[in-house]
Amino acid sequence: MSLGPLIKNLGASLSISANVGRYVVEEFNMDLSSIISQADKDMYDNKKIQ
Repeated sequence: MSLGPLIKNLGASLSISANVGRYVVEEFNMDLSSIISQADKDMYDNKKIQ
């Protein structure tokens, strides 16, 4: 779904990007926000190495 037309109708523009992938959760007692935060940190660390 693209938000571009909706945002342009409001007189503003916003660039949105997202990465889609898989993340293996090793700790099952983590809440969703912690899982997302850890996945984001791991992705950032992996990009720095490349």
